[in-house]
Amino acid sequence: MSNNPEIIHLKHQQINYRKWDACLERAENKNMYARSWFLNIVSPQWEALIYGDYRYIMPLPVKKRFGLTAIFQPLHCQQLGIFPPPRDQELQIRFCQRLFRHSPVIHYQFNAGILFRAFGKLKVQEKTNYLLPPESSYQQHFKKFSENARRNIKKAEKMKVRVETGLEPHEFFRWKTQAVKRKIPAGSGPVLSRLMDQTLKNGKGSIYAAYDKNNTLCAAAFIVFEGEKAYYLNAYSSPQGFKNSAMYLIVSELIKQCSSRNILLDFEGSMIPGVARFYKGFGAVPEIYFYTYTPGNPIAWMKNRMTRCHDA
Repeated sequence: MSNNPEIIHLKHQQINYRKWDACLERAENKNMYARSWFLNIVSPQWEALIYGDYRYIMPLPVKKRFGLTAIFQPLHCQQLGIFPPPRDQELQIRFCQRLFRHSPVIHYQFNAGILFRAFGKLKVQEKTNYLLPPESSYQQHFKKFSENARRNIKKAEKMKVRVETGLEPHEFFRWKTQAVKRKIPAGSGPVLSRLMDQTLKNGKGSIYAAYDKNNTLCAAAFIVFEGEKAYYLNAYSSPQGFKNSAMYLIVSELIKQCSSRNILLDFEGSMIPGVARFYKGFGAVPEIYFYTYTPGNPIAWMKNRMTRCHDA
């Protein structure tokens, strides 16, 4: 084998899942989002860039629009990128150049192990994730909670909120539709539903649900346990849930579960200040990752490109 092999592009049907997952398992920056089973759900026709015999891998969540190929970060998939992180900066640059040659339209998020720098037409934006490292016990975690978090947990307990697992996905979505007033991204529900169905069946997923004293659902959170992490994948509160601080109690119960299993809780972060404060209130620490994109309206660009090709 060459000491400096080419980076090759594989179509979806050409990817060897066994080798893919084995490479990811060896990577210090591994995460759930890059596992083959997860990509098959959030981006069913994903493709890949491969260096060597699956020595380094990079998933490509492709979308076909107007006869052209674009790279779009899938819904409910926070961080992708190169696995493991190349120690050779030149190799990372080669991957990124290959990515740009693959598609002129890119919206892609690199994992925290990749220090990404802009080049060419690509722009870069720093984004923040929040992680809660494991402690020896829930009590050790509780000592690091903010005064506001402790107060809200006690408030929920005083108002007789209780947390259970076992809520069915259709009930999660029924109550979420009623509770969430903002517009939900198109396609979000079906992707989340497929993730729930698969992870609940194989024992990786769990829905934490909070009920008030009248037995009314007032908050819920969908969590996926994968390897040494728990991913806080989706959550919502009803107006009543905000009043009785139900989500604080859900997270408190989740942290108890993570403590008992000695695993890290990945809150998935937020650029919304209020949500970020909520995570930090439990002692979560920030982690920077990078969103890289081609500027402008991608759909308008692709429509214009299609029209020019058609008229040529």
